[in-house]
Amino acid sequence: MPRALLLMIVAGIVRHYTVSWNADFAVWTTKALHGLLGRPSPYMFCDESRLYWHATMFVPEVGLILASYWLGWTGRVVRVAAVYLAHTLLTACTISIHESPYLQQNGLVNVATSTLVNANYLLFGVAAWVLVAGPWYRDQGDQRGLIKRVTGHWLLRLMCLCLAVSLVVPLFGLMGTKDAMAARAEMGAAMRDVPWFPFPSNRDDDVAKAEQMTRDRAAAKALATIQTVLQADMAAAKDDASIRSAPIWFLTAHVLASLRPDDAARRQAFKDQAALALMQSHERRRQAMSAKP
Repeated sequence: MPRALLLMIVAGIVRHYTVSWNADFAVWTTKALHGLLGRPSPYMFCDESRLYWHATMFVPEVGLILASYWLGWTGRVVRVAAVYLAHTLLTACTISIHESPYLQQNGLVNVATSTLVNANYLLFGVAAWVLVAGPWYRDQGDQRGLIKRVTGHWLLRLMCLCLAVSLVVPLFGLMGTKDAMAARAEMGAAMRDVPWFPFPSNRDDDVAKAEQMTRDRAAAKALATIQTVLQADMAAAKDDASIRSAPIWFLTAHVLASLRPDDAARRQAFKDQAALALMQSHERRRQAMSAKP
C-alpha cells in the first residue's frame, strides 16, 4: 500500500502538468468516434471549455498498476498505456452522450451521462486495475478451455469493458423520437457538405473568395436542417420536458458564425444571431444540468 500511495502521488504530479494534453486527446478521440459512425465532427461544448471530467483521471490506475510487484516492469508499463487509452475512450463516450448534436437529449440520457461521469471518477481506475493486474493475477491456474483463455487474458478483459461502454453511444442514438432522429440524419448529411467544417475562424485568409461562397451556401443549407432538428425537439419537449437541445443550439451558433458573406451588415447580423443562439444553448444546458438527479 505505501508503494501504491507513493506512485499515486507521482502520477498526480504527472497529471498536473499534462492535464491540458489529456483533455485535448480526449476531445480528439470524441471527434474520431463521430467519424467512425459516419458523422462529420461537429462543434461541441468541449471545443471551448475543458470541463473537469474531460481530462482522463489516471492517478489511481497508474499508482496501483505500477505498484503490482508480482508483474514485471514491462508488463506494468504496457498495462498502464492500455488502461490509459481505455480510460480515454470511456471519457470520449461520456462526452459524446452529453454533447453530441446527433443524439437527442432526454432524461434517460442525462442519467446515463451522470452515471458514466461517476464511473469515470470513482470506479474505472480501480476496476481497470482489478481487470488487468489485480492481486488474483498472480495465480492464473489452469488456462485450458476457450472461456478460461479469453477471461484469463488481461487485454481481452479490458477490450470487453471498452466494447460494453462504447455500445452505449449507438444505443442512445436509437432512443430519440422518430421525427427528431430522421431530422438529425439529414443534418449529418448536410454537415458533411460544408467544406473544412468545423474550423471557420482561422481560414478567412487562406481560402479564395469562390471557396468561401461555396462554404456559405453549404452552411446555409446545413442551418436549414438544424432548424428542422430544433423544431422536432421542441415538438418532442411537449411530452418530455427534459429535452433541452443545448447541443443543437451550440452547433447553430457556430454554423452561423462560420458564414462570411461579403456584405458587412449581413456578416454582423450572422454574428449577432450566433451570439443569441450561444446564449440559448448555455441557458438550456444550465437547465438540463440543474434538472439532473
